[in-house]
Amino acid sequence: MKNNIIYTKVNENIIGQRLKIRRKLMHMTQKELASTVGVTFQQIQKYEAGINKISLQLLLKFCDVLHCSIDYFIGGANCQQSTYSGSPLSDVSACSAVPDNMEDELLLAFREIKALKVKVAILELVKCLRYKTA
Repeated sequence: MKNNIIYTKVNENIIGQRLKIRRKLMHMTQKELASTVGVTFQQIQKYEAGINKISLQLLLKFCDVLHCSIDYFIGGANCQQSTYSGSPLSDVSACSAVPDNMEDELLLAFREIKALKVKVAILELVKCLRYKTA
């Protein structure tokens, strides 16, 4: 019996999405990230799209440059391919690390809101909801 983790297209997509989100949170372009880790920006595009697999060595470089742990990328990434819909916000029950990814998505979306009144309203809503249970 093998103890190896089998990486599927699902894993590549999830890791790629997390790479893209983290890069944006760090305010880096694909070109800047590529230059820092020693690959082309086209490779970054392929990694983010889930087209190419990322080696462990390169993933560790991403962790260093993007100031995150390897858990950020691979934690809960063993989702079943049949349940994955391609969105980091979907299938929460199928992928245990998605909630962390949801925080990143929320932060990115919040930063894009221009109206201060809307930002304040969202913050108040979140404060009210934080003690509610499902």
